[in-house]
Amino acid sequence: MEMQQNLCEVLMGAFADRIIRNGEKSLELIQSLMISTIWYRPPKRYEQMNFYQLTHMAAVMAIDVGMGKRTNPSKTWHMKSAEAGRRQKLMLNSDTVEARRTWLGCYFLCAK
Repeated sequence: MEMQQNLCEVLMGAFADRIIRNGEKSLELIQSLMISTIWYRPPKRYEQMNFYQLTHMAAVMAIDVGMGKRTNPSKTWHMKSAEAGRRQKLMLNSDTVEARRTWLGCYFLCAK
């Protein structure tokens, strides 16, 4: 039990560094948030419970990277600004099997 508490602290620190401080968004981070949510053990103090925050971060990040949208490769997108170019690079192909499974997992966690 003590080992799991230590691992949880390390994991939350890694999430804080990558997601909150650096603003990273990726399929791997979404999947790691989901796994952390599935294996989450409640802390001793109820105030420290962050099960719903992990689920929410995974779902919002999935929406941010465009997982809820189907890509249409036949249409071309013309960028009008550098910011729009950065946003397009952030979007991932939501038609892949891995992205679809992750999107379905986010839905399942949010509906649970």
